[in-house]
Amino acid sequence: VGGCDVLATFVCSPAEERERLGIHSPVHVELLAPQVRDLEALDPVVERVLHREVRECVGDLEGEGRVDVVLEPGYGRPADHLLHVAHAHAVDLTVVGMHLRGGVQRLWHGSVSEGVLRYAERSVACIPPGAREPRRIPPPRSVLVPVDFTAASGQAIAQACTLVGPGGRVHLLHVHQLRGRERGPRDIHGVLPEPAGERDAVLKRLWDQVPRDAVALAVHWSVEGVSGNDVALAICQATEREGVDLVCVGTSERHEPVPDVLEGAVARELVARCRRPVMVVPTA
Repeated sequence: VGGCDVLATFVCSPAEERERLGIHSPVHVELLAPQVRDLEALDPVVERVLHREVRECVGDLEGEGRVDVVLEPGYGRPADHLLHVAHAHAVDLTVVGMHLRGGVQRLWHGSVSEGVLRYAERSVACIPPGAREPRRIPPPRSVLVPVDFTAASGQAIAQACTLVGPGGRVHLLHVHQLRGRERGPRDIHGVLPEPAGERDAVLKRLWDQVPRDAVALAVHWSVEGVSGNDVALAICQATEREGVDLVCVGTSERHEPVPDVLEGAVARELVARCRRPVMVVPTA
Protein backbone atom coordinates (compact mmCIF):
# COMPACT_ATOMS: atom_id res chain seq x y z
CA VAL A 1 0.00 0.00 0.00
CA GLY A 2 3.01 2.30 0.12
CA GLY A 3 3.81 4.79 2.85
CA CYS A 4 1.09 5.02 5.50
CA ASP A 5 0.44 5.39 9.20
CA VAL A 6 -0.43 2.21 11.12
CA LEU A 7 -2.78 1.91 14.10
CA ALA A 8 -1.84 -1.31 15.92
CA THR A 9 -5.11 -2.00 17.76
CA PHE A 10 -5.61 -4.38 20.65
CA VAL A 11 -9.09 -5.10 22.05
CA CYS A 12 -8.92 -6.16 25.69
CA SER A 13 -11.03 -6.84 28.75
CA PRO A 14 -9.89 -4.59 31.63
CA ALA A 15 -10.98 -7.13 34.25
CA GLU A 16 -9.15 -10.01 32.56
CA GLU A 17 -5.99 -7.96 32.10
CA ARG A 18 -5.98 -6.90 35.77
CA GLU A 19 -6.28 -10.57 36.74
CA ARG A 20 -3.47 -11.60 34.37
CA LEU A 21 -1.11 -8.98 35.80
CA GLY A 22 -2.12 -9.34 39.45
CA ILE A 23 -3.58 -5.83 39.74
CA HIS A 24 -6.05 -5.86 42.62
CA SER A 25 -9.18 -3.70 42.67
CA PRO A 26 -10.23 -2.34 46.07
CA VAL A 27 -13.46 -3.37 47.74
CA HIS A 28 -14.40 0.27 48.34
CA VAL A 29 -14.19 1.91 44.90
CA GLU A 30 -14.80 5.36 46.35
CA LEU A 31 -11.28 5.28 47.82
CA LEU A 32 -9.80 5.49 44.33
CA ALA A 33 -8.82 8.71 42.67
CA PRO A 34 -11.53 9.96 40.25
CA GLN A 35 -9.37 9.30 37.17
CA VAL A 36 -9.06 5.57 37.98
CA ARG A 37 -12.45 5.04 39.64
CA ASP A 38 -14.00 3.60 36.46
CA LEU A 39 -13.09 -0.10 36.71
CA GLU A 40 -14.12 -0.56 33.08
CA ALA A 41 -11.19 1.65 32.07
CA LEU A 42 -7.60 0.49 31.82
CA ASP A 43 -5.45 0.76 34.91
CA PRO A 44 -2.26 2.79 34.23
CA VAL A 45 -0.06 -0.24 34.99
CA VAL A 46 -2.13 -2.43 32.66
CA GLU A 47 -1.97 0.22 29.94
CA ARG A 48 1.82 0.47 30.22
CA VAL A 49 2.26 -3.31 29.98
CA LEU A 50 -0.13 -3.65 27.02
CA HIS A 51 1.62 -0.83 25.16
CA ARG A 52 4.92 -2.64 25.61
CA GLU A 53 3.49 -6.00 24.53
CA VAL A 54 1.83 -4.62 21.40
CA ARG A 55 5.02 -2.78 20.44
CA GLU A 56 7.02 -5.99 20.85
CA CYS A 57 4.47 -7.91 18.77
CA VAL A 58 4.49 -5.36 15.94
CA GLY A 59 8.27 -5.00 15.90
CA ASP A 60 10.05 -2.71 13.46
CA LEU A 61 8.03 -2.07 10.29
CA GLU A 62 9.86 -0.98 7.18
CA GLY A 63 8.67 1.93 5.08
CA GLU A 64 7.37 5.44 5.64
CA GLY A 65 4.80 6.48 8.22
CA ARG A 66 4.47 6.10 11.97
CA VAL A 67 3.07 3.28 14.12
CA ASP A 68 0.68 4.15 16.96
CA VAL A 69 -0.73 1.72 19.51
CA VAL A 70 -4.47 1.88 20.21
CA LEU A 71 -5.82 0.02 23.26
CA GLU A 72 -9.57 -0.52 23.07
CA PRO A 73 -11.18 -1.68 26.34
CA GLY A 74 -14.37 -3.57 25.75
CA TYR A 75 -16.56 -6.61 26.14
CA GLY A 76 -18.55 -8.59 23.62
CA ARG A 77 -17.60 -9.00 19.98
CA PRO A 78 -14.05 -7.82 19.17
CA ALA A 79 -15.14 -6.98 15.63
CA ASP A 80 -17.46 -4.25 16.94
CA HIS A 81 -14.61 -2.60 18.85
CA LEU A 82 -12.23 -2.80 15.89
CA LEU A 83 -14.85 -1.14 13.70
CA HIS A 84 -15.33 1.56 16.33
CA VAL A 85 -11.59 2.35 16.22
CA ALA A 86 -11.62 2.34 12.43
CA HIS A 87 -14.56 4.77 12.34
CA ALA A 88 -13.16 7.05 15.07
CA HIS A 89 -9.81 7.40 13.28
CA ALA A 90 -11.27 7.46 9.76
CA VAL A 91 -8.92 4.74 8.55
CA ASP A 92 -8.71 3.92 4.86
CA LEU A 93 -7.96 0.20 5.26
CA THR A 94 -8.55 -2.31 8.07
CA VAL A 95 -6.21 -5.32 8.11
CA VAL A 96 -7.22 -8.39 10.15
CA GLY A 97 -5.73 -11.84 10.45
CA MET A 98 -7.66 -15.06 9.86
CA HIS A 99 -7.51 -18.34 11.83
CA LEU A 100 -9.37 -20.35 9.16
CA ARG A 101 -11.33 -22.23 11.81
CA GLY A 102 -14.07 -24.56 10.69
CA GLY A 103 -16.94 -26.62 12.09
CA VAL A 104 -17.43 -26.55 15.86
CA GLN A 105 -14.37 -24.32 16.47
CA ARG A 106 -15.79 -21.61 14.22
CA LEU A 107 -19.18 -21.88 15.94
CA TRP A 108 -17.60 -21.67 19.42
CA HIS A 109 -14.96 -18.97 18.85
CA GLY A 110 -16.75 -16.96 16.18
CA SER A 111 -14.92 -15.05 13.47
CA VAL A 112 -13.54 -11.55 14.00
CA SER A 113 -12.58 -11.17 10.34
CA GLU A 114 -16.11 -12.12 9.21
CA GLY A 115 -17.66 -9.51 11.51
CA VAL A 116 -15.27 -6.82 10.27
CA LEU A 117 -15.92 -7.76 6.63
CA ARG A 118 -19.69 -7.67 7.06
CA TYR A 119 -20.02 -4.30 8.79
CA ALA A 120 -16.95 -2.27 7.75
CA GLU A 121 -17.53 1.10 6.07
CA ARG A 122 -14.13 1.10 4.33
CA SER A 123 -11.85 -1.43 2.66
CA VAL A 124 -10.82 -4.57 4.57
CA ALA A 125 -7.87 -6.90 3.97
CA CYS A 126 -8.02 -10.37 5.57
CA ILE A 127 -4.63 -12.08 5.90
CA PRO A 128 -4.65 -15.90 6.17
CA PRO A 129 -2.02 -17.68 8.26
CA GLY A 130 1.06 -18.40 6.20
CA ALA A 131 4.24 -20.32 6.69
CA ARG A 132 6.85 -18.19 8.41
CA GLU A 133 10.54 -18.55 7.98
CA PRO A 134 12.08 -19.98 11.16
CA ARG A 135 13.91 -17.28 13.03
CA ARG A 136 16.78 -17.52 15.44
CA ILE A 137 15.70 -16.91 19.02
CA PRO A 138 18.10 -14.41 20.64
CA PRO A 139 19.53 -15.13 24.10
CA PRO A 140 17.49 -13.75 27.01
CA ARG A 141 18.17 -10.16 27.97
CA SER A 142 15.81 -10.08 30.96
CA VAL A 143 15.23 -12.81 33.56
CA LEU A 144 12.96 -13.07 36.60
CA VAL A 145 14.26 -15.12 39.54
CA PRO A 146 11.86 -16.20 42.34
CA VAL A 147 13.84 -15.89 45.58
CA ASP A 148 13.24 -17.77 48.83
CA PHE A 149 16.67 -16.95 50.35
CA THR A 150 17.93 -20.54 50.08
CA ALA A 151 21.08 -21.80 48.39
CA ALA A 152 18.91 -22.95 45.49
CA SER A 153 17.66 -19.45 44.70
CA GLY A 154 21.22 -18.14 45.07
CA GLN A 155 22.30 -20.61 42.40
CA ALA A 156 19.44 -19.43 40.15
CA ILE A 157 20.50 -15.78 40.61
CA ALA A 158 24.05 -16.60 39.53
CA GLN A 159 22.73 -18.50 36.51
CA ALA A 160 20.44 -15.61 35.51
CA CYS A 161 23.29 -13.11 35.79
CA THR A 162 25.41 -15.25 33.47
CA LEU A 163 22.59 -15.67 30.96
CA VAL A 164 21.72 -11.98 30.47
CA GLY A 165 25.32 -10.75 30.41
CA PRO A 166 26.41 -7.09 30.50
CA GLY A 167 23.54 -4.67 29.92
CA GLY A 168 20.90 -7.30 30.69
CA ARG A 169 18.27 -7.14 33.42
CA VAL A 170 17.52 -9.47 36.34
CA HIS A 171 14.40 -9.02 38.48
CA LEU A 172 14.40 -10.67 41.91
CA LEU A 173 10.95 -11.57 43.26
CA HIS A 174 9.94 -12.76 46.72
CA VAL A 175 6.42 -14.08 47.25
CA HIS A 176 4.95 -14.09 50.75
CA GLN A 177 2.36 -16.88 50.79
CA LEU A 178 -0.83 -15.98 52.63
CA ARG A 179 -1.78 -18.86 54.89
CA GLY A 180 -4.87 -19.78 56.86
CA ARG A 181 -6.80 -16.72 57.99
CA GLU A 182 -4.08 -14.33 56.87
CA ARG A 183 -5.39 -11.83 54.33
CA GLY A 184 -3.89 -8.94 52.49
CA PRO A 185 -5.38 -5.43 52.72
CA ARG A 186 -8.84 -5.34 51.12
CA ASP A 187 -8.68 -1.79 49.84
CA ILE A 188 -5.40 -1.88 47.96
CA HIS A 189 -5.32 -0.77 44.35
CA GLY A 190 -2.48 -2.47 42.52
CA VAL A 191 -0.16 -5.39 43.25
CA LEU A 192 -0.61 -6.96 46.71
CA PRO A 193 2.64 -6.13 48.59
CA GLU A 194 4.51 -7.92 51.35
CA PRO A 195 3.06 -7.51 54.88
CA ALA A 196 3.81 -3.99 56.10
CA GLY A 197 5.91 -5.20 59.05
CA GLU A 198 8.18 -7.29 56.81
CA ARG A 199 8.34 -5.25 53.59
CA ASP A 200 11.49 -3.19 54.24
CA ALA A 201 13.42 -6.13 55.65
CA VAL A 202 12.52 -8.37 52.69
CA LEU A 203 13.53 -5.76 50.14
CA LYS A 204 16.86 -5.27 51.92
CA ARG A 205 17.48 -9.04 51.92
CA LEU A 206 16.70 -9.14 48.21
CA TRP A 207 19.24 -6.43 47.46
CA ASP A 208 21.75 -8.37 49.57
CA GLN A 209 21.30 -11.32 47.19
CA VAL A 210 22.75 -9.32 44.26
CA PRO A 211 26.29 -10.54 43.46
CA ARG A 212 29.12 -8.02 43.69
CA ASP A 213 31.46 -9.35 41.00
CA ALA A 214 32.39 -7.48 37.81
CA VAL A 215 29.80 -9.28 35.66
CA ALA A 216 26.97 -8.49 38.07
CA LEU A 217 27.94 -4.82 38.22
CA ALA A 218 27.24 -4.58 34.46
CA VAL A 219 23.72 -6.02 34.92
CA HIS A 220 20.59 -3.97 35.74
CA TRP A 221 18.95 -5.30 38.91
CA SER A 222 15.48 -4.73 40.37
CA VAL A 223 13.68 -6.29 43.34
CA GLU A 224 10.04 -6.77 44.31
CA GLY A 225 8.12 -8.33 47.19
CA VAL A 226 4.49 -9.41 46.77
CA SER A 227 1.90 -11.50 48.63
CA GLY A 228 -0.54 -14.09 47.38
CA ASN A 229 -2.39 -17.31 48.10
CA ASP A 230 -1.04 -19.01 44.97
CA VAL A 231 2.76 -18.64 44.72
CA ALA A 232 3.02 -19.92 41.14
CA LEU A 233 0.26 -17.55 40.00
CA ALA A 234 1.96 -14.58 41.70
CA ILE A 235 5.20 -15.41 39.88
CA CYS A 236 3.39 -15.76 36.53
CA GLN A 237 1.69 -12.39 37.04
CA ALA A 238 5.05 -10.75 37.81
CA THR A 239 6.55 -12.14 34.59
CA GLU A 240 3.74 -10.50 32.62
CA ARG A 241 4.18 -7.14 34.39
CA GLU A 242 7.95 -7.16 33.89
CA GLY A 243 7.88 -8.58 30.35
CA VAL A 244 10.90 -10.81 30.99
CA ASP A 245 12.31 -13.26 28.45
CA LEU A 246 12.86 -16.10 30.92
CA VAL A 247 12.10 -17.34 34.44
CA CYS A 248 15.00 -18.97 36.28
CA VAL A 249 13.96 -20.92 39.38
CA GLY A 250 16.19 -22.93 41.68
CA THR A 251 15.15 -26.24 43.26
CA SER A 252 16.74 -28.45 45.90
CA GLU A 253 16.10 -32.01 47.06
CA ARG A 254 16.75 -30.91 50.62
CA HIS A 255 13.94 -29.30 52.60
CA GLU A 256 15.21 -26.09 54.16
CA PRO A 257 13.27 -24.75 57.19
CA VAL A 258 12.81 -21.17 55.96
CA PRO A 259 9.55 -19.22 55.50
CA ASP A 260 8.05 -19.13 51.99
CA VAL A 261 10.47 -21.76 50.66
CA LEU A 262 9.81 -22.64 47.01
CA GLU A 263 8.93 -26.32 46.93
CA GLY A 264 9.62 -28.46 43.87
CA ALA A 265 5.89 -28.40 43.11
CA VAL A 266 6.10 -24.64 42.49
CA ALA A 267 8.72 -25.15 39.78
CA ARG A 268 6.57 -27.84 38.15
CA GLU A 269 3.54 -25.54 38.23
CA LEU A 270 5.56 -22.72 36.65
CA VAL A 271 6.60 -24.97 33.78
CA ALA A 272 2.95 -25.91 33.22
CA ARG A 273 1.32 -22.50 33.71
CA CYS A 274 3.80 -19.75 32.81
CA ARG A 275 3.58 -18.20 29.34
CA ARG A 276 7.32 -17.46 29.42
CA PRO A 277 10.13 -20.02 29.11
CA VAL A 278 11.13 -21.49 32.48
CA MET A 279 14.63 -22.71 33.34
CA VAL A 280 14.85 -24.98 36.39
CA VAL A 281 18.25 -24.90 38.11
CA PRO A 282 18.69 -27.98 40.33
CA THR A 283 20.92 -27.77 43.40
CA ALA A 284 22.39 -30.79 45.12
